Order: sequence, then structure tokens, then C-alpha cells
Amino acid sequence: MNIPLEELRKKIDTIDDSLLELLAKRQEIVKEVGKVKLAHGIPLFDEKRKKEILEKKMAQAEALKLSKEFVGKLYDLIHDHFLDLQKKASSGK
Repeated sequence: MNIPLEELRKKIDTIDDSLLELLAKRQEIVKEVGKVKLAHGIPLFDEKRKKEILEKKMAQAEALKLSKEFVGKLYDLIHDHFLDLQKKASSGK
């Protein structure tokens, strides 16, 4: 297989664009979740849910032959960022 470097980079760029679009969609949903939680007096952070998600993603990572360490760090970063976003929105900042 002899695919030119530029063609491979374009494929990566397309995937990166999709990742960002999906993160933006996730962000909008997270904001809505935060509003629902606040309206119903539900704590923003749910340790049990975070653990369930990480366990599911670790299994998925293994099935996809992705580094479980990488996926764990990625989901920790995503979770922490969006939790901070919810906290800022709830405090009016």
C-alpha cells in the first residue's frame, strides 16, 4: 500500500474535524444535563455514573485495540472539563 502522505494527513484532518464536532455536540447536551440536575436538586457529580462509563469505555478500548491508559486519561479529561463547565454555568460565571 503506497498512499501519499498528504492523502493520509487529509484523512486524519477529517477525523479530527469530526472529533471536534462531536465534542461540541456533547458540550451542548452536558449543558442541558446540568440544567436538569440543577432544576431537580441533583448533584452535578455522580461518582457511580463516572465509574460505570469508565468501565464501559475500558472494555470498548480493549475490543478496539486502543490503549486503556490513553482512553482512561481521555475520558477523565473530558469528564472533568464538562463537569467544570456545568459548575461554572450553575454558579453564573
